[in-house]
Amino acid sequence: MRLFEPSYVPFGMPTAFLDSSPTDEPQYLRPRAHPFGSYQNDVPFLRGIPPWIAHMFFIRALMNLRLHPDTVDIARPDGRIILEVLLLLYEAIDQKTQTLVASSHRTQSDSLNQKQKYATIYRDGQVKLIRTIRDELRSVLYGQRVSGKLPPTKPAILSTTEAFMTFQDECPSDASKFAESLSEEYGIDSSDLPRYDSEIAGLEFDESPAELLVWKLLLGRFAELASQGGLISGWVRGFRKLHPGLDVQGSELAWAEEVVEKFAFPLVEGEGEVQRICMYMNPWKEGESDDDWVYAQL
Repeated sequence: MRLFEPSYVPFGMPTAFLDSSPTDEPQYLRPRAHPFGSYQNDVPFLRGIPPWIAHMFFIRALMNLRLHPDTVDIARPDGRIILEVLLLLYEAIDQKTQTLVASSHRTQSDSLNQKQKYATIYRDGQVKLIRTIRDELRSVLYGQRVSGKLPPTKPAILSTTEAFMTFQDECPSDASKFAESLSEEYGIDSSDLPRYDSEIAGLEFDESPAELLVWKLLLGRFAELASQGGLISGWVRGFRKLHPGLDVQGSELAWAEEVVEKFAFPLVEGEGEVQRICMYMNPWKEGESDDDWVYAQL
């Protein structure tokens, strides 16, 4: 797919790194205030990531979302694509942090020789650096999360709770009927949203999170109501921009299932580290882009 040609390097990054191998020299992370400065990148929260790594995670994001690069604005990719890069990077760096911390705990001992002590000091420094990068990415990711309230008309990360709130606000009669059907067919009670919010993360359906099923059903209903306007209509049109689907009557649920399988992701939150299934909801607007948060300063 020629993904290592200069024309496919995203985020305004210089393409000189393509002339070398990622194994030729160490790929150093550079958090804010790093003595060597930041890497050139139009996305501020990616400026601490070496170009080779940023490019590789961009490729992974395209593969995960099943998008051909020729359908993407390489210089300024859609917010959903950059969010996928962010999610992948955050997961990888968080796992690396945990591995380094566990390794550091295993070697804490007064019996270490001088060489081992220097190695421990170096590793502790690496833990601090990588934690800083992780925290920078986390602040951006969770900064987009709207929890327990009506979402704004700008892009936001929602669980089904906030999607339900919008449904009830814009289409109360349809939302009530949907809640009844959800309860009758799947035993999922969404009539009391505070209770639903506290229970949905612990429910499963066919060995998968029940919230994944709810998203598919919700988005399918949203697609059926898209012609009525409002925020729900904007969300549907935003998804159709990257995943058009078939323009056939009755295909809304099949389209919604594909979209959720493609774009939904787990997000751990709260003191109890509860895992919610979330979606990045970006209302489409004619001739406008609301992805400015991607390019905002940290």
